[in-house]
Amino acid sequence: MKQKKYLLIILTLAFATDALAQTQKVKARSRYFTATQSMSNAPTFGSKFVEGDILINLFDSSFYTCQKTGTFTQNWNKIGTLGSTGGGGGGNTYNYNISGNGLYISPDSCGAVHAATTFAAAGKNQTYIDSIYPGIGATTTDMIDWAAWQKAINIASATGLPVWCYGNYYVNKPITIAKTALNIVVYGNNCLISTTNSNRFSVFYRPTPTDNTEANTMVEAKYVFRNVNISGGPSQCGFDVGPGYGQWFEGCHLTGLAKGIWLKFGLNTMVQNCYALACDSGFIADYGNWPGASTSNSQSNHTKFYGCQIHTSDTAAVGFGVYAASGVQINSCIIEGDGIINGIDFDGKNATVVKDFTVTGTHFECASGATNAFIKLRMREGIATINTVFGQYPALLLDAGSQSGDVFVHLEKVVGWVANGSGKAINNAGGVNYILENNASILIDKAGIPALFTGTAVSECTSAGCGLNKWFWKGLPSFQ
Repeated sequence: MKQKKYLLIILTLAFATDALAQTQKVKARSRYFTATQSMSNAPTFGSKFVEGDILINLFDSSFYTCQKTGTFTQNWNKIGTLGSTGGGGGGNTYNYNISGNGLYISPDSCGAVHAATTFAAAGKNQTYIDSIYPGIGATTTDMIDWAAWQKAINIASATGLPVWCYGNYYVNKPITIAKTALNIVVYGNNCLISTTNSNRFSVFYRPTPTDNTEANTMVEAKYVFRNVNISGGPSQCGFDVGPGYGQWFEGCHLTGLAKGIWLKFGLNTMVQNCYALACDSGFIADYGNWPGASTSNSQSNHTKFYGCQIHTSDTAAVGFGVYAASGVQINSCIIEGDGIINGIDFDGKNATVVKDFTVTGTHFECASGATNAFIKLRMREGIATINTVFGQYPALLLDAGSQSGDVFVHLEKVVGWVANGSGKAINNAGGVNYILENNASILIDKAGIPALFTGTAVSECTSAGCGLNKWFWKGLPSFQ
């Protein structure tokens, strides 16, 4: 079907004649291709191309558009260069090759070798690197796969092309996404990106905003990462891509990292069917850590973790961390493995705008239990809903406390729970009221509820105006 809509692609184009930014208007159906050798060898005869096709030449980092001169002939007109990767050219030319189907860019079309090989080990000198990978800061000690990924991401940032990848890749530094990049889509096809050193860095990284004004521009980004697997070290992070709205992480496996996914000002982010294996902190919904950021202006509100799994090794710090974020949901997830300090760590940071939090259908199955609790909750004047959870090893189910004002916890439909070694299930850190509704297991009998509490003393609420540090039980009359 003929597309009638048009999109305006803003390309930062460094022309040899004037270096002025240009605006290129391209039909939404325009196709993109990549080439790897000099335009002097570009084909002028053939029926593969149509008017308006865009050619990204990786040899000289330039854009060309197709001008048909006949049914089987065309000219290639340069419309600019990739400002994010620099210009220039050089090196050897070979038989002209055009790759791709016009729909995506790939690290492989940018030279990935799927091996832990540096340029030096491959016999490539700096002159070669500067000609093939201009402007990305690559040196002879860098992994070839990293340079290929960086160039592919730069092209995707400039064109809107999705990135398509497969197999194993090896990187020694961050794959950096520009602050101005607002549309990145990566189809991983269960590829595995492994780090080759123990340096502190994030595999996919976006530079920190200089201030909150810049962050409010960067937050327009919408990134999608599907089936991208990352393996790294205990000082590294998988994804740290900064502000965004409606970002989506799906089917990503993160192994051996300090943090699997670290969201900062990630509004309404979806993290679905992702796995954090042997990570110190699996998934974090955080607020900004740049000048001008606060717990009320740079939050990861309404982030959703659906169907995710935490599998710990030894004793991890946290499975899910939620910091100064309101409206966050953890749904149908599993926290399992050895041990953990807090399965879920929710800290409202005393923010007046953090009011609610929901955990539903989530299992806690760490064989060594929790050093502290399955769920640690600190909130100011809000409501936490914990629904249909299950635990099969001794641990505190909940450690809850108010940072100011009234906090209410609605704990309902607990399927099963095993109290910790002291016979306790809930620590009351003060200022919290508990509504215990239609629970099973150790919470089924009203008479047994007082013995399950520890911490600040609680008592049953029996009438209106009963105050804080109270519990209210609701269930079948036969269990009263």
